[in-house]
Amino acid sequence: MKLLMLLKKKRESFSVRSILSCLLDFCAPNKCPKCGKFVYSETNNIGWCEKCWKELPWIRPPLCKVCGRPIEGTICQGCMIDTPPFSRLRSACVYEGIIAKSVVNLKFYNKLSLVRPLASVLSQCVYSFFQNEKIDAIVPVPLHPKRLAERGFNQSVLIAKELTRGLNIPFLKNGVERVRYTVPQVKLSGKERRRNLRRAFKVPASRVDQIADRTILVVDDVVTTGTTIVEIARTLKRAGAGQVFGVTVARAL
Repeated sequence: MKLLMLLKKKRESFSVRSILSCLLDFCAPNKCPKCGKFVYSETNNIGWCEKCWKELPWIRPPLCKVCGRPIEGTICQGCMIDTPPFSRLRSACVYEGIIAKSVVNLKFYNKLSLVRPLASVLSQCVYSFFQNEKIDAIVPVPLHPKRLAERGFNQSVLIAKELTRGLNIPFLKNGVERVRYTVPQVKLSGKERRRNLRRAFKVPASRVDQIADRTILVVDDVVTTGTTIVEIARTLKRAGAGQVFGVTVARAL
């Protein structure tokens, strides 16, 4: 009966692809990452059950108007002292609990079923903080080819690509390339992070025309100090980008 109901709802776009999608959703529906409840895409395309979605550790104002760090006021001391090259950075959730667990499980344990739930969180952030901006292209934070070979995929690419499905914005998978192999940022202090990423990125010649004078949204999974977004924004600006915004699933506080 459930399968028949799902098929009936798809009658307006009846195709082989929609039938296969329906069958897959019926046979192997997604589970809410937090409570494990089955989530059918026909009635819920965010990948979370309604209750757990509401309970996520959402980051809400007041925030620094530039970097998005939760503060009492309009701009944090760091942004006042050293203005970032990006126009605005926002994160959907605090990096804790189920959000932190989901990011880790996707990133290090190949739990690809978490791409849609995390992209939905990101989409909510874009809607909340960038809905009045005209974004010309979405660019994911890249991995160095060596790191990509080790991991097998770039989680930021997967999340960003899923994000574009609902936003109808061009996706530039290789809008920025990582040209220097660096040690993981998590092991470094703030000063070491900045030194580690200096000149680590470049915009390939084939992408310059799609970057120049455009408003670019850079997508990553987690921001800690913001060093990666800063360096990528600086790289995009050198290539002629007009404005650079940044958005991440989570922020480590």
